[in-house]
Amino acid sequence: MRLFIARNPFSAVVSSFFSSSDPSDVDVIYLYGYGFPAFRGGPLFWADNDVGLRLVLDKLEGYFKMHPNSEYFRPSKLLKECVGLGVTVQAYYKSGRANPKSKL
Repeated sequence: MRLFIARNPFSAVVSSFFSSSDPSDVDVIYLYGYGFPAFRGGPLFWADNDVGLRLVLDKLEGYFKMHPNSEYFRPSKLLKECVGLGVTVQAYYKSGRANPKSKL
């Protein structure tokens, strides 16, 4: 898991996510553009379904404490909000809470 978070930090993925209207758009980009393992389904699918957002947030916060001068592991507001609400990223966007303006 540390390798996935370090290679594709969730905070950066979610930050770029605001320009998309669906989490699967980001997953497809990471699958085909960056070589994310296809059996994981993409970084957002992986975080939502395999490990859970709470664990991802906890890990990112731990890494950020170890490297406080690096923005690389800073958890995003969206990740914190999803964990606080107890919803997945997919559910967050399907509920209409997000107002993305897709540039795709």
